[in-house]
Amino acid sequence: MNVLSNPAFSPAVQINIDGAAIHHDQYGRYCLNDLHQASGGERKNQPQYFLDNVKTQELVQELITTGIPVLPVEVINGGNNRGTYVVKQIVYAYAMWISAKFHLKVINTFDSATTQAQLPDLNNPAQLRDLLLGYAEQNIQLTTENKVLTKAIETITSTEHGVKF
Repeated sequence: MNVLSNPAFSPAVQINIDGAAIHHDQYGRYCLNDLHQASGGERKNQPQYFLDNVKTQELVQELITTGIPVLPVEVINGGNNRGTYVVKQIVYAYAMWISAKFHLKVINTFDSATTQAQLPDLNNPAQLRDLLLGYAEQNIQLTTENKVLTKAIETITSTEHGVKF
């Protein structure tokens, strides 16, 4: 069963596939090692075999050529977040490399995570503060735009003998 939980879509979207949490790094890349476990963890499907594949290397190079803002693949060998982190396009390619069934499961899970609108946790002070600040900034911007539009309407419709419509 696929379980998704996050207050809003961001690189920090928590994705679970069949009970396996798919971790992410600060750049929004996903842990290929977690996907390997979610796929069943078979030795033949280890991330290194996939990354050694010529087609995978061509895909990585093409992503770099397109100028994406982060490295498409990064291997972290120590610490709490060790693993191989990849962009979403490579997640999809890896899932396709494993099997059609796993590929479809990953696509459906990731699509659901990125399109599912969820309410923020109003009991979380940080989320509530961010939400209120966002609304306040939006209100200030709309008020400023309203003043500009009101002035423009007054200028367009005013004549020396009163208002002309």
